[in-house]
Amino acid sequence: AGTLLLLWRGNRLARITALGALVAVSISIFLLPVPGGWTQPQGEPLAVGIVQGNVPQERKWLFTERAPTMQRYRGLSQELLLEHPETQLIIWPEAAIPALYNEVRGGFLVDMAQWAEENELTLITGILQKQPGKLYNTMRAMGEVQGIYRKRHLVPFGEFFPVPDFLRSFLKGINLDYENLSHGPVRQSLIQVNGVGLGISICFEDVFGGDIRRDLPAAGLLVNVTNDGWFADSSAPHQHLQIARMRAMETGRELIRVSNRGVSGRIAANGELAERLPMFKSGQVAMQAQAYTGSTPFTRWGDRPLWAFAGLLLLACVLLGQRRT
Repeated sequence: AGTLLLLWRGNRLARITALGALVAVSISIFLLPVPGGWTQPQGEPLAVGIVQGNVPQERKWLFTERAPTMQRYRGLSQELLLEHPETQLIIWPEAAIPALYNEVRGGFLVDMAQWAEENELTLITGILQKQPGKLYNTMRAMGEVQGIYRKRHLVPFGEFFPVPDFLRSFLKGINLDYENLSHGPVRQSLIQVNGVGLGISICFEDVFGGDIRRDLPAAGLLVNVTNDGWFADSSAPHQHLQIARMRAMETGRELIRVSNRGVSGRIAANGELAERLPMFKSGQVAMQAQAYTGSTPFTRWGDRPLWAFAGLLLLACVLLGQRRT
C-alpha cells in the first residue's frame, strides 16, 4: 500500500524506489523454493473418510430435524465403511450433531462409539458441550481413539459478544437473549490417530496462521471442520476454501476440510485441492491422507521475520527523515 501511494504522490526518487520494491517482491516470490520442499512424508497414508450432511442452516437446529440429521450422518458413514472397509478415520463437520453433548451422550454417541470401536476406526464429530458456566464448540473423537478439541478462537458477535456488562443487561432487557461460548485452552493435547497428530481447527480458526502454527511441528496432518451453511452460495465459502489452501501451503501439511454444505475435500501440502465433494449435496468420500514431518520457515519463525523487516524499514524511514531535517 505504501509503494502504491509513493508511485502516485511521491517525487521522482520515491517513485523509482517504490517501483524497484514492487519488482523485487514480485520476482522474489517466484524465486522462493517450493513450499513442500521443507517437509517430508511421514509413514504410510491414513485412510480417511469425510461426510458432508448438507443440512440447510434454517432447519439445522429445529428439534424435528435432530433425529433425521443424526441418522443421515450415521447412514452415510456406514455406507462409506461398506465401500472402504480399510477406513481408519471418519470426520464429520462442525456441530454436525444438532444437540448438546449431554443430550445425546447416553444414546446416539454411545452407539456410534461402539460402532467405531467394533470397526477399529476413530470417528470425530463436531458438537456443542455445556459445562457449569461454560459452553464449548468442540470436536470429539470416539472409537479406537478418544479425545476432545475445544475451539480456541471464537467469532466475535457470532459466538460471543465482546460488550460491557451494562450492555449485556440491556440486550437481555430488550429480549435479545444470547449465550457466550467459552474459549478453549490455548495449548491442547493433539488427538492422535494411528500415530498421526491432528492439528484441528474449527471454522474461521484457519484464518489465523499463528493459531494453526501452535500445533506444529507435532501435528502431521491438519483438519479444518466448518459449517459455512450461513453463507449460502455467496463468495464466502469459496474464500474460506482459499484460506484453508494457504494454511496447507505455508505449513507444508495436507489439510482435510469437512464442511456441512461444502466445500469439503483434501488439500495437498502444496495448496492444491486434490479431492472434493460438490457443494450443497450430501455425500461421503474416502481418501488417502499423507502425514508430513518437518518445518517450513513459517512454522519455525511465524511472523517474526516480517516484524523484524518492518522494524528495520521504520528505522530507516526515521533516519532518512532526520537527515533531511
